[in-house]
Amino acid sequence: MRIAILPAPQRRSVWRLPRWLDALLSVGIVSTDLEVRRRQRFVNVAAIAGAVDSLFHVFYDASQELPGLAPLHLHNLTLTILFLTVPLTHRLGEIVAALYLTVIVLGGVCVALWLVGLESGAHIYLVIIPFVFIFLGPRHWHWFAAILAVDYVLLLAALDLAPLVGTIAPGDAAWRHSVASQVLVGALTVNALLIAYALTALRRTEQALETANAQSEALLTTLLPARIAARLKAAPAQTVAERFEQVTILFVDIVGFTAAVRNLPPEQVIDYLDRLYTRFDRLAASHGVEKIKTMGDGYMAAGGLDGDARAGAIAVGRLALAIVAAVSEQPALGGRQLAVRAGIHVGPATAGVIGERRFSYDIWGDAVNLAARLEASARPGQILASQAFAEQVAATFDFAAPGELNIRGIGNLTTRALLRPAAGTQGEAQS
Repeated sequence: MRIAILPAPQRRSVWRLPRWLDALLSVGIVSTDLEVRRRQRFVNVAAIAGAVDSLFHVFYDASQELPGLAPLHLHNLTLTILFLTVPLTHRLGEIVAALYLTVIVLGGVCVALWLVGLESGAHIYLVIIPFVFIFLGPRHWHWFAAILAVDYVLLLAALDLAPLVGTIAPGDAAWRHSVASQVLVGALTVNALLIAYALTALRRTEQALETANAQSEALLTTLLPARIAARLKAAPAQTVAERFEQVTILFVDIVGFTAAVRNLPPEQVIDYLDRLYTRFDRLAASHGVEKIKTMGDGYMAAGGLDGDARAGAIAVGRLALAIVAAVSEQPALGGRQLAVRAGIHVGPATAGVIGERRFSYDIWGDAVNLAARLEASARPGQILASQAFAEQVAATFDFAAPGELNIRGIGNLTTRALLRPAAGTQGEAQS
């Protein structure tokens, strides 16, 4: 079946990660929950940034050729290794890697302050800890609150208790100044990477939501009249109910369809109906008539739902003629050339949206019942209309002479067969 999905609105292109980098950031992630995967990828970004920063310190300090830096080299190499093992802990639990990464950063800063002192500025890495909230997510706010409390305690303790000059190269002020510069550059780089990835991930999520919202709105508009879809989107909990004093109802039925498809494979039957009803839908749209529903081999449409009863009646008449012509052009089905019969009536009706799952917009009332009875009483290829409809569109269409029809439950009713557009009008059926 073909479902008409409206094109999604054009979006600005968003930068995407290269495929190799995207794969790298997914290392160790085994969760199938998209929200968890997104947070764990962010943990991986932070771990990689931490590893690169620690390794940078190793190479920079090694280039200084100062004696006594071995403990600092060992510290930074250990941090590099620990950061690289963070992705391996994702499989242990949803937030295990995030907690492990946090411990590495907090412990690493404490050791660095002991080795190189406050003049190194190593405590600036403690201000990156609030990013942990993105790693953990709102569901684990209590973990974040505990980590943030520990972070505050460590920062205040460092500012008050940590030595200005550490145990390594205490007499080399120039070297300590260079270490402080490294720390600033490293912290800036880590922050930039985390913020850039956070905004990129946020934009990708927004883009996915925009696409999903556009598709759901397009599908809603396909299933319901546009004005009804707009009402539902504006107030989903509000009951949609309408009363029409003058609405034109069209019922169409394929004559002999059941007998024609009795021995046919289901694929052939569905393909025929799909092609035929797609044609009906396009004809209805081109004439400004609202399709209401299909019922097996029956088709129901309505005109005048916008409040213009006469224009709606004329549109339904044109649609009925176009449908009869369209069916006559269809290939035979099961060796039978099918035809349709149709019934049209204009009158009061009630409409609304019913149901919660697979909900639908439907119309009820005497106008609907009478149009259905007229369709059942019509001959193949005939459009049987009520006198009320004929009077409404008398100047636009030609009708056969009036006839009397006894309709069960209603009694005798004057009917008119719709024949063609009236001479001199623009009522030709559109195809």
